[in-house]
Amino acid sequence: MAVAAPASARPAEVDGRCGTYICVYTAHHNRFVQDITVETRDGLSGQLRSYWGEFRSGRVNASRYRWAVGREQSAPLVCGALVRSGRQIEEVCVTI
Repeated sequence: MAVAAPASARPAEVDGRCGTYICVYTAHHNRFVQDITVETRDGLSGQLRSYWGEFRSGRVNASRYRWAVGREQSAPLVCGALVRSGRQIEEVCVTI
């Protein structure tokens, strides 16, 4: 009789997508998201944020940031955004 390991014991699947200015990565097990990472492609800092379903991060001034999420929802898109000089530069979403 085979017993499945709990989700926390299974290796996470990492999906990512890059736009012109940022890349968004997420480690997840199906719809259980462990974390969301947003980074600028040019290495320069800006206001980064992430969102997924009901989850909304705070804004962080950095060139790369990782938010620990640790929950499950039915939302299929994990997104990140970059704001510089008060203007939204880019939004990128990853389908999970």
